[in-house]
Amino acid sequence: MNKSIRLLLSLAFVFFTANKVSGAAVILMDSIPANKPWKLSQQQFLLQYGKDDTSRAIINYYFEQQHNRGQKKILVNTLITVTSITVFAIITSNGTPGAIIVGAPFIITGLIFGIFAFRSAINMIYFSRKKLYRVLKKYFEAKKIPDSLRKDIYRENV
Repeated sequence: MNKSIRLLLSLAFVFFTANKVSGAAVILMDSIPANKPWKLSQQQFLLQYGKDDTSRAIINYYFEQQHNRGQKKILVNTLITVTSITVFAIITSNGTPGAIIVGAPFIITGLIFGIFAFRSAINMIYFSRKKLYRVLKKYFEAKKIPDSLRKDIYRENV
């Protein structure tokens, strides 16, 4: 009985201490200054680096590419991939003779959407905020759009 009371008291102490510490650590994300320049939001990028129309267009292009091509599609593609492979595993686990034939469309669908999810992840990495910061830095140094960005935009519009 003595051990159980000590255990309950120590658990209560840990719970209340952790609760007070976590309550004190809540800080709004907008109030934290960014230590690294590429950790800024789109609005902060526009305010800090959107000095002319071209730089604002570059910032909007990067955030639009990251959002539309990456964040929107990666979740859906990953969900379809996991679901398809899970359905294939359930169908083939029974061991019936035609299970692989019935499950083949599911595994093919899973592989195709897995490739799409991988491409979306690569796209999110390619259009990262850190790369945007580097592109803006090159733009402000040379006052011309970097060749890599011009090639990306040209490839997309052709």
